[in-house]
Amino acid sequence: MTLLSAPRIFVSGLFPPGYIFPTFFLLTLLAATVTAWSHCGGMKGAFPPAREIIRGLLLSFVLLILLFPLKVFWFNPFFYSAIAETGNTQELRLIFPETFMPAIALTLWVVGFETLFFQAAAMSFFAKLTKQPGAAILLSTLLRFYVTWLRLVDMGVKNGEALIISHALLMNIISCLLFMRYGLLPPMFFIGGLSIYRWVFLWV
Repeated sequence: MTLLSAPRIFVSGLFPPGYIFPTFFLLTLLAATVTAWSHCGGMKGAFPPAREIIRGLLLSFVLLILLFPLKVFWFNPFFYSAIAETGNTQELRLIFPETFMPAIALTLWVVGFETLFFQAAAMSFFAKLTKQPGAAILLSTLLRFYVTWLRLVDMGVKNGEALIISHALLMNIISCLLFMRYGLLPPMFFIGGLSIYRWVFLWV
């Protein structure tokens, strides 16, 4: 997961490369919660039987196809405009990469760090805490809400905050459900596919 996250740290320019070392330790702790508690609350665990994983990957693929027109022709252009209005070109390029290498770095980041942090580790921790998968999904979604709200405030987004947050929460719920039922790989595939729709050079 650290190797997947490292390119984003390099290309973002926000943090020095030395941040890779604390990222390794953070991801080790997050991975530990997944390996220890991903069977809590009736969840299937990080790596259920192969048949279950394949079903999850197929479902993720179908969801990506269904979401393609919504994401590419409506939400992403709206989100792009909302960030562009802030004048924060650095954040705009990070969220909507304009060239291939930053785009790959974005996808690797969301496949690795974001999936582990917002879905797998959060679901495992809250399922251990509550013993209820429904409560784990709710608490994981509240975590996503808080982080997304902080990011929008930090970027200075003033237009469409409710829509942007609602979208993030919906995608998080879908990803949490995929993790709960099919393990780690399907939500990684799903979130990674959604990030490709943000490769701005493919649709601008």
